[in-house]
Amino acid sequence: MKKVLFVTLLVILCVSLAACGSSGTTPANSASKDNTSNINASEQQTPPQNTAEPEIILSDDGVFDHLFVIFAGEVGKMTYSECVSMLEKEGYTFEKTDPSNIANGQIDVHDDNGFDLQVYFSQDSRNNQTVSLVSYNNGIYEASVTDMGHNASITYGTFDSTRTPVNKRVSSLKDLISFMKIDVPKSMEKYAEENKENEMIEVSLDVTGEMSGGKLYFTILTNLPDETELMLTLTHPRGMAQDKVTVYGGKAKSGGFTNKGSQISGTCTLNVCTPYPNVEPRSVQKIIGSNGEYLTGPFVVKDGPQNRVEADFNFKY
Repeated sequence: MKKVLFVTLLVILCVSLAACGSSGTTPANSASKDNTSNINASEQQTPPQNTAEPEIILSDDGVFDHLFVIFAGEVGKMTYSECVSMLEKEGYTFEKTDPSNIANGQIDVHDDNGFDLQVYFSQDSRNNQTVSLVSYNNGIYEASVTDMGHNASITYGTFDSTRTPVNKRVSSLKDLISFMKIDVPKSMEKYAEENKENEMIEVSLDVTGEMSGGKLYFTILTNLPDETELMLTLTHPRGMAQDKVTVYGGKAKSGGFTNKGSQISGTCTLNVCTPYPNVEPRSVQKIIGSNGEYLTGPFVVKDGPQNRVEADFNFKY
């Protein structure tokens, strides 16, 4: 980006920027969903705790960094001709409206992205056209410093369409810089995360069974998101039982199944299915969709307007 012309303006910029740093219900299915239960399940897993802190990313907008702070600090001081002279010497792209008997001066400076830094002028007590309004708008957020008519105290304005509320009350240039350089990037990051387009998930499922201490345990490996609830239904010639598990870190583990307290033997089938997506936790719905519309693959079944995951796995002991 272009350098700043005056040494004094450089000092203003550096001091101003330095100030910133301080400043469910399971769906109906086959007979495997009957309420009879001759097989017992126990010993559920405990979800891990997530203590990671989000990273804060600061923005770097060229026109704001190089000119906004300068002009904001020159409200009521820098004249129209001085502004034009500086911008011309530094080679900035801008449009200007010269002051006249019927209109005040105005300058629009364009950044590399095509957005504008607008500087308005009005006549002061010495009949000079000096800066009275500086406004920067990049299409997402806006900051402004105003002393219209040079007959009132300076006011500072903010607008950020990615946050709620969209305005933050600020009372100094230091607070305004903090809004632009810290608050806005954080709210933009949050907004982008909340509104990003979901990617399709081709569901993977892999189930293994293990006998331990006379009980049959199942481990499910999957790419379904954390907190996804799964219903496990084990059917056996002598009965059936269900267990509800939750996915964490791509894995879920069942409790121990027995045949009325005895070890299971022979052929058995484990049905793995998800409930309707709209009863999954909100964190899961954000990824798979409230109707499961982002789920795909051979393990995904259409159930009315919603997609669910369901598959059978056979074992012999």
